[in-house]
Amino acid sequence: MPRMGRMVLPNYPPHIVQRGHNRQVVFACADADDFQRYLTDIRELKVQFGIKLYAWCLMKNHVHLLARWRAKLASTSYDRIGRHV
Repeated sequence: MPRMGRMVLPNYPPHIVQRGHNRQVVFACADADDFQRYLTDIRELKVQFGIKLYAWCLMKNHVHLLARWRAKLASTSYDRIGRHV
């Protein structure tokens, strides 16, 4: 069965969830180094793509983001952020 398309509502930022493959651990360090690196990368991508990040939650095996960006950069932004996880 094909996956349903992403629903985008005007004036509402989408809730983005990134998970490790088969729900494997994404942030392996016991200390906060991996989390800090991810947040640093997100800050750089915010500037590069004009992303507004409203909220985030970094868990050991997944990430939640509440963000908004220009529509024409959405797929590129998803790809770039996904590579950092």
